[in-house]
Amino acid sequence: MSDRLPALKYPELKLFLGGRFLGNVGSSVQFWAIAWHIYYLTGESSLHVGLIALVRVLPLILFALIGGVVADQMDRRKLMIYTRSFMSLLSLIMVVCAWLGFDQVGSMIGIKGFGILYILVGIDAVGRAFDG
Repeated sequence: MSDRLPALKYPELKLFLGGRFLGNVGSSVQFWAIAWHIYYLTGESSLHVGLIALVRVLPLILFALIGGVVADQMDRRKLMIYTRSFMSLLSLIMVVCAWLGFDQVGSMIGIKGFGILYILVGIDAVGRAFDG
């Protein structure tokens, strides 16, 4: 196999690929859990699940180019450490909010505001744009 994929001879690359894979799996599981939680909180509202997906995608689109410029200007290893730490902190904040009951979704027409979960997922998506 090393003849076909000579780059895999380097243990650092294997660690990077393994870490990236686990990070992507964790991100996918986290988004599924958030979508399920919002579906549960809103009384099975598919609209809110779609909105959370939109809140996650828009910052990725808007900040991906800026993240690329930042990655070109700074040490990519440090940038990945910062963004992954930032996203981990946001995940912890989401867990604490859910545990304490501050996980309201809110109303899109402004009755209760936008909802803390939408805000946290949007901020997390900005971190993902810089991480990518």
